Amino acid sequence: MKNVFGVFWNGIKIFWDELFVLVLMNLLTAILLVPVVTFPPALAGLWNVANLLSRGESIEWRDYFNGFKRYFWKSWAFTFI
Repeated sequence: MKNVFGVFWNGIKIFWDELFVLVLMNLLTAILLVPVVTFPPALAGLWNVANLLSRGESIEWRDYFNGFKRYFWKSWAFTFI
């Protein structure tokens, strides 16, 4: 029975850690939506993080900025289509 509570508590802890980082990333995205130049890449960075989370991977700030840089021009191309 101890193991069940340990697994449950570990799941809550992981969820809380990821939730806090994701909220901060959403706030950063909202700030980056103000300048027109960073509007599409900011959304692409957030999409990249959400994609990693949906696959069950852990996220970090570098994942957001890697998505921002990686999809910078692709997101702008998609904007004009």
